[in-house]
Amino acid sequence: MKQSKGQPSRVVVCDVGLTMIKTTVFEQDGRILAFREADNSAVNTLDDQSDMNLNQLWDIVSEMIRQLTAGIDGISGVGLSACGNGLYLVGSEGSPQYGITSLDQRGRALTDQWKKSGFEEEVFGITANHVWPGQPLPLLTHLRENAQLPEHGTLLFCKDWLRLRLTGALMTDRSDASAAGLLDRDTGNWAYPLFDRLGLGRITLPDLAESTAVTGTVHTEASRQTGLPLGTPVFGGGIDLALAAWADGLTEGVLHITAGTWSINQFQPTEPGSNQTAFLQSILPPQDGCPIWVDSSPSSGINLDFLRAVVGDGSEDLSDWGRLLDGYSPKSDDLIYLPYLAGAWDLPDHKAGLMQIRAGAQKEAFIVAVFEGIALGHVRQIRKFQKHTTVQHIVVCGGLTRSASWCQLLADYSGLPIEVGADPHSSSWGAALCCLRGLGVPLPERKTKRTIHKPSANRSGNVRYALFIQLLKSHEPRT
Repeated sequence: MKQSKGQPSRVVVCDVGLTMIKTTVFEQDGRILAFREADNSAVNTLDDQSDMNLNQLWDIVSEMIRQLTAGIDGISGVGLSACGNGLYLVGSEGSPQYGITSLDQRGRALTDQWKKSGFEEEVFGITANHVWPGQPLPLLTHLRENAQLPEHGTLLFCKDWLRLRLTGALMTDRSDASAAGLLDRDTGNWAYPLFDRLGLGRITLPDLAESTAVTGTVHTEASRQTGLPLGTPVFGGGIDLALAAWADGLTEGVLHITAGTWSINQFQPTEPGSNQTAFLQSILPPQDGCPIWVDSSPSSGINLDFLRAVVGDGSEDLSDWGRLLDGYSPKSDDLIYLPYLAGAWDLPDHKAGLMQIRAGAQKEAFIVAVFEGIALGHVRQIRKFQKHTTVQHIVVCGGLTRSASWCQLLADYSGLPIEVGADPHSSSWGAALCCLRGLGVPLPERKTKRTIHKPSANRSGNVRYALFIQLLKSHEPRT
C-alpha cells in the first residue's frame, strides 16, 4: 500500500503493557507528535490469578486515542503492540470469553506434570519454546480439564483484541504466535498437533498476517468511539518484545533488554537452531524468518509496584529513588533482594525475599536493595547468554531506563556497556515502523539521543552477584 504524493503519513500506535498503556502519534520521519500514557487498570492480579478485563481495556484505549488524536489530521495507519502470551479468547460474535495475562499461574500444575512426563521436550522439539504456566496451551488445558472451556472460541493475543474492536478482523502475527510456543518452527505455521494432543481441537486459530500487512480498516463504530478516520488501515503489528528489538536495531553481538514489568532479554543468533537454556524463540519483525532467542521472567519493573505499595510513590522519572543508587558502594552484608514476586520460568518455586535485615535498617536501604535486586536478576539472565555466545554490549529499553542511575548500576554489575535511548518506547516505535513499511514510506532513522553507560572500575557487583546466586540456591524449595 502506497500513499499519494504529498500526503502526510502520520501513524497512531497503541502499545499495551501489563502496567502501562501508551498511545502515540508518529510523524513519518519518526518524530513524536503526540503521546499519552495511562495505568492499565484493566489488569487485576490476585494471588495466582491474573485477569484482564477486555471490555475495560477497549474503553481505556479508545478514549486515549480519541484524546490523543483530537485536532490532528493526516492519520494514515494504526499500529498495534502489546504484551504477549496469556489467553485472550473470543466467541463467535467477537465477545470476550477470557482475558488472562502471562502472570497467571493456573496452569502451574500442568506444566510441572508436562516437565516430568517428557511432554515439554516434545513441545520444545516442535516450537523451540519451554512450557510455563502463563502460556496459552496450559491455560486452555486447565480450563478444559475444569469444564470451563467454551464449546467454541477463537484464540487471539492482547493486541489482536484491539484489532478486532477496530476492524472486526480475527487475525494475529507470527511474532506473537511463536513467542507463545504455538508455531511449528520448521513450517512457520500453527502447531496443530499440539492442540489435538491436548484435546483443544475446538479452538479456532486465526489467520497469520505479516507484521507490515494491512489486516483491516477502521469501521464505523470504532471510528465513532476513537475519532479515527473511517477506513484507516490497521497493520499487523506484533508482540512488544520483538518490536522493541527490531526498533532498536538488534544486531550480531548485541543483547537487547526490555526492563518493563518483565525482564526480557533477546539475542539474534548467527546460525539457526534452538537454545535449550533460552526461555523461548520468537520471530523478529518484519518476519523475514529470522529467529531470536529470548530469556524472560517477570522480575523487573513488577518490583517497583511492590516498592511503591510499601514505601509510597516515587517520582515518575525515578530520579528521587535513583539518587540513592549514585553513591551506593556495595558491601557483602548489605540488604539483598530476590526479585521473583512472580517466579521465573527456570525458578518456578522461588518467591521474592529481602535478606540480611538488621535492627535499624532504613527505608532508603530497602529502596536500594530492590533496585539492586532487579539489576542482579538481569545479570543472571545476561550470564546465561554469555555461556553460549559473545555479548559485546547491551541495548536497554523499558520503564526502568528512566533511571540513569539504575542503568549505570546494571553496567557496573554486568561489566558491559549499556546503551539507552532518549525515550523508553521502543516497542511503540517498532509498531510505527510496521505501519510505515506497509504504507510504502521509506523507513526513517530513529532520531533519539542515545546514552552509553560504561562499566565503572570503582563499583563491581561480583561479590553481590555471588551472594545473590548463593541465596537463590539456598532458597530452592525442598522436594
